[in-house]
Amino acid sequence: MNTLTPDPALSLDDQIDLACDRFELRWDSEAPSTIEELLQEFSDTQRDFALRELLAVELELRFKRGDLLKREDYLLRLAEYSEVVIELFDSQVEQLMVTTAPVRTSGWTPALAETGTGSALKMPERIGKYRIVAALDRGGQATVYRAIHPELGRDVVIKFCHVEKSANPDAQQALRSEGRVLASLEHTNLARVYDFDFHENRAYLVMEFIRGLNLSQFRKQTSPAPEAWIPLVRQVAEALEYVHGRGILHLDIKPQNILIDETGAPRLIDFGLARTDSMWEKSGSDPEQLAGTLAFMSPEQARCEAEAIGPRSDVFGLGGVLFYLVTGKPPIVGDSAMDAWENAKTGRWNAELLNDDCHMSIRRIIESALAGKSNERIASAGELAKQLAALEQKPSWSIRAKISACLALTVGLILSLLIARQSFQSGYAVGTPTEERVTNQIKVRVWRDGNTFDLTNSAPISSTDRVEIRSHVEAGVHLSLFMFDSEGQLQLVEAVPAASQPYEYRFPQDNSKFERIVGPAGTEFVFLCGSRKRAVTLAELNGLGPFANAWPQLPEDSVIQLRSTGVNYLQRGRGFGGGVDTLDPQQQVFDTLNVLRTMLEPFSDFVDGIAFSHIE
Repeated sequence: MNTLTPDPALSLDDQIDLACDRFELRWDSEAPSTIEELLQEFSDTQRDFALRELLAVELELRFKRGDLLKREDYLLRLAEYSEVVIELFDSQVEQLMVTTAPVRTSGWTPALAETGTGSALKMPERIGKYRIVAALDRGGQATVYRAIHPELGRDVVIKFCHVEKSANPDAQQALRSEGRVLASLEHTNLARVYDFDFHENRAYLVMEFIRGLNLSQFRKQTSPAPEAWIPLVRQVAEALEYVHGRGILHLDIKPQNILIDETGAPRLIDFGLARTDSMWEKSGSDPEQLAGTLAFMSPEQARCEAEAIGPRSDVFGLGGVLFYLVTGKPPIVGDSAMDAWENAKTGRWNAELLNDDCHMSIRRIIESALAGKSNERIASAGELAKQLAALEQKPSWSIRAKISACLALTVGLILSLLIARQSFQSGYAVGTPTEERVTNQIKVRVWRDGNTFDLTNSAPISSTDRVEIRSHVEAGVHLSLFMFDSEGQLQLVEAVPAASQPYEYRFPQDNSKFERIVGPAGTEFVFLCGSRKRAVTLAELNGLGPFANAWPQLPEDSVIQLRSTGVNYLQRGRGFGGGVDTLDPQQQVFDTLNVLRTMLEPFSDFVDGIAFSHIE
């Protein structure tokens, strides 16, 4: 049985990662590990490095559970490492307040896990019709999962409520009606809500999965001038005005819930706390439980005054986001979660951080949006958007903002690509040197009328054409060639054991032959999986969601490539698609390949494939 005990043969980073894994795995057990115990596994010169990671893990776990966090407690526990505690504690708690919702107001008692016994539930295999891929986050009210849409094969996000709702059909129908209202929202700067339903009497919300950095990450990686944030916050304010106009409140506006998508546009996500005005009493928050994140919470939310909560509560949150973007700090802080809660209830925020670098016009907007009394705040999200738009129109501001925003976006997109690349590379076995990682590129050639062409110059493939598949393969790599055909059948075409030397792979192996693709018209997908451990098998891939059904027919001239580093169009079809109640088949296949890329990482060191159209 594999263990997570640090191995001296591993690098220090790997040993620390494994120690953190052990710490998390045993967190809810009857005999949890402690930081002090785990530090004993490291040498004197290594312990400061290990402590930094272990302390960050424990603070996050305790904060999410609702514990009262005090620096003094850690200084007593870890007196020998007081310098590290002093350096890390405040910044770590501050970051948790930006990104994490605490659990309860009543004495800050630890929240029970989903079982109600103090132990966490196993991740469900399915919620409703959606297959669960990974847990993304857990808060006081719900756990957030990444899942696969069964028909489309694309990523979605599911927010699954911890508490069972009433089994009364009328009550559930009322909540479904609220879900339909959320699903009707369409705005450029909103994440779509796709579905709302119940699974085992627990409500779940299905939302669009957006690839990108949240504002907290984006700010840390770009740090542009204050005026660069004005267009981004203005767009979110416009989206909020649209939402408020339909009687819906968000109630958890914070940097983590605003993403910069792949086009550079801000997208407001996570309507898990959203409430329609008409449904407030039936589906609103328990008055004994906070709804939102302390660092950006309006006083009326912090005091749990349901009748006072309204659109201006979201204005407060968005004002707090602007404050954070300008200063780099959340508006409401405290020495502990309880202190932060008291500050939130009275509307005390750190105005001293709005220093001379903050232009007076931005300062006035922030101060008005963060007014403690609701009736003294900016009247609406629409009014906030107008005030920000007016700043954008000033000539000197406009030029500076555009330059700064362009620089920030460029840096941010480059960094996001680096993050994506780093995330991919982390899927390799521990200790595998970078220079030993596998690279390859699949090539599909077509034999037609006595001539050969590259697939990208000869799509679509007809039943009279012949194809060959080529790829460079490195030494020590076990290779598996798969085909997912137009009828939705996954086949293992060939498995080739690892060779001692690099070689050029060809299928079919006989150089005098090409293979014919048979069967009905549709989308075909051929792909190679390589692994240094052993060949990837058909049994490992057969249960994956993207292979559950045939994919939609691609336009005839469309060719899409899947590589371990991403998905891209080698040739894009000129079909329409994407209209009302119409799904673009190219986008569906593209999204499915992105999902598949993530799902294949545990099985292989590389994956490389091509999806293309096959006609009769």
